[in-house]
Amino acid sequence: MRWPVREIIRRVHGYVGLAAGLLLCLTGLTGSLLVFSAELDRAANPHLWRVPERRERASLQSVLDEVKRRLPPYVPETVRMPVEPGEAYEITLNSPDHRRVYVDPYTGHILGWRSATSYFRGWVFELHRRLLAGHHGENLTGAGGIALAVLCVTGLVLVSWSCGIANTILICWRARAAASVFHWHVATGIAGSVLLIPIALTGAALIFHAGLDRVAVATTGSSLRVSPPPYSRPPGTSAVTAPVDAILETANHALPGGLITFISMPPGAGYVVVRKRLPGEMHPNGRSMVYVDAAALRVVIVEDARRAPWPRRAFNLAYPLHIGQYLGWFGRAMQMAAGFLPTILFVTGWILRGRCRSSRR
Repeated sequence: MRWPVREIIRRVHGYVGLAAGLLLCLTGLTGSLLVFSAELDRAANPHLWRVPERRERASLQSVLDEVKRRLPPYVPETVRMPVEPGEAYEITLNSPDHRRVYVDPYTGHILGWRSATSYFRGWVFELHRRLLAGHHGENLTGAGGIALAVLCVTGLVLVSWSCGIANTILICWRARAAASVFHWHVATGIAGSVLLIPIALTGAALIFHAGLDRVAVATTGSSLRVSPPPYSRPPGTSAVTAPVDAILETANHALPGGLITFISMPPGAGYVVVRKRLPGEMHPNGRSMVYVDAAALRVVIVEDARRAPWPRRAFNLAYPLHIGQYLGWFGRAMQMAAGFLPTILFVTGWILRGRCRSSRR
């Protein structure tokens, strides 16, 4: 039996919606919870985040040494730097539970610690990104993003073929609230596609970045991310690692200006990655990197995200677009509202499918 193109698209829309509907509801609702979760977490746990403001900070190296002394055998892997006065360090250890340690930057006093999934925000993030199932769950979430984009595009095509998008919007606007579930489904799909398509594609890009990077290298010759350097210590260089404070000073000299947001210390890598947000960057944490030899205080790579190759600059916009950073608080509020749309579309679509099956009988 040969189906026309319209029937094929209609069936693809229906079957993809049924197969991925519950997954999209889950990722959408958890995404809405995450939009303002950082502010809520700081408000709910001031004992971990807020400290009395003082004039000078303690040496970061002494802070890291105290963390290693208090919480053996694990060592600090990343440091989230304070973005405003009176905010604590968030230090992630290389433990199996990715333990976060919160430290007063002025006194070096440890305020507390928690695992990655022992608090609400961390648990919701793991559920949103990996479905609490590790790498396999992450791949499933990325596939859900692609499915959401397919649903939006096929839905718009079906509407445009029926009576046009503009006419459909007019019909839905004039219809009464309880006139038809179909009106709710179509109107929500048309209006929501403006937000859902970018969210879906950027989410899939963030998860499948390795495959996307191979495509970018093959087509443009430029990688989407800064490649970590193969570490080889110069002859005669001591194996003693330099203090982190000296490494930060070296990074600031190599790439002046902006704000240091993260410090990454991969175990055994031999280099420290200093991440900065420079003026003009949309990414909330910045995408400018300085790789510093941890023993010789030698700068290995300097990456100014504002002057990176265009494929890398385009990819750096994926996360800000995914979280609604481009319009400030208004954009984030819109992104939070968009997280409820997959649930509305799934429920109304399920009702429509049930009515269609009843009418066929």
